[in-house]
Amino acid sequence: MDGETIVAMLVNVDLSRDAAAMAYVKDEVVDVIFAREAGVLASREGPNAFDEGDALITGSTDDKWSVSRARFDAKYFPVSTEAGTAGQYRSRPLAVLAVQQARAFTITRQAGGDVLRGEPNDWLLQYAPGDYGVVQQSRFASVYRPAPPNADDSMLLHKGFMPHEGEQIYFETAGARGGPVIVFTHGMGGNHMIWYQQVAFFAPFFRVITWDQRGFGRSTNVTGQSSPQKAATDLAALLEHLGVRNAHVVGQSLGGWASMGLTLQHPEKVRSLVMADTIGGIHTALVEREYLAYSARLQAMPDQPLKLLDRHPALESQFGRRGVTERAKAFLYNQISSTSLAPPVEQLRRQLPQSFWPAESVNAIKVPTLFIVGSNDDIFSPEVIRDAAMQVPGAVVREIAGAGHSPYFETPDTWNALVQEFIAAH
Repeated sequence: MDGETIVAMLVNVDLSRDAAAMAYVKDEVVDVIFAREAGVLASREGPNAFDEGDALITGSTDDKWSVSRARFDAKYFPVSTEAGTAGQYRSRPLAVLAVQQARAFTITRQAGGDVLRGEPNDWLLQYAPGDYGVVQQSRFASVYRPAPPNADDSMLLHKGFMPHEGEQIYFETAGARGGPVIVFTHGMGGNHMIWYQQVAFFAPFFRVITWDQRGFGRSTNVTGQSSPQKAATDLAALLEHLGVRNAHVVGQSLGGWASMGLTLQHPEKVRSLVMADTIGGIHTALVEREYLAYSARLQAMPDQPLKLLDRHPALESQFGRRGVTERAKAFLYNQISSTSLAPPVEQLRRQLPQSFWPAESVNAIKVPTLFIVGSNDDIFSPEVIRDAAMQVPGAVVREIAGAGHSPYFETPDTWNALVQEFIAAH
């Protein structure tokens, strides 16, 4: 074995849990051209596959790499040229986590992506969950510096109201202001608080936005105009209010209508779309038949489940009976639901069966789309979700075994991992 180099194969790395990792910012002016066709760029760390329109970058140290166009726009601004044209650009001062490696290593850039290689003393960078980079020791010393105090403000929580069409729309943000954005829209049983397990997971790497639809949580509904269509326009207005150019958009159940509406009306604002246990206004014969059947069951359902500590219609029927932790979480779900003083539930239940987006618009979606569904979802079954997903070009479906209508709440580790793997590629 003498003379052989031992290479560590790094997998499932989370630098937010590594005590040796620190936040750094890059300060560099780079030369950029935009690819006219797809190809592969050879970098020191390994091959960089790129698509037409992606940025091909030459750094100040003559290193070369590629960056997807959406990521490039979020991380660089023009210095000597117009945005989107070849020329010089400067990196935005965005904090990333980094740690120096004592020995040679390899790591996959993203799930299913290029394999990067680092030499002893090179630096491993983590831009987001499941999204990595490798920087040579000498280059790191040249262009990176420790992040200033408060540059990594992922644990800071910002709260506010947005006046819109006579209503006050409540929102919260967590994470660095300059980071990539992910926005979560809740379902009929929740509000902004229901996403606490997602905020904690994504905030170290994203600017996370949660908000209350009209009549839910702290948002008003004084005009009585709450509807799936209004939720879509409210979401677009909120992104504008917060200065967000584009975001990864996630909608749970009822929140899928707002998320799909935003995608159809403002596709330029949506980097990727995650439809969580929702048809989101997609119409098929099966969808309509199954949803009407569910509505009928709902009308016949007694109020008792909402009064039980360990039950909620949005949770898998046996979830709260699996143990003390699950029972506590089922109780918490009920408590969160109860904080909305007068949610327009009955109004929305009447609206949803008639609230479908035009099929030709859905069939023309170009935004990367992921559908997630619990195998035991008795509101939107896996069969219904797959049927809806077939209407969206290129959409993928992931099923979470044993989960009900709310996998993000019931099985957050699995759900978060599926979402981060998907958005890391976009």
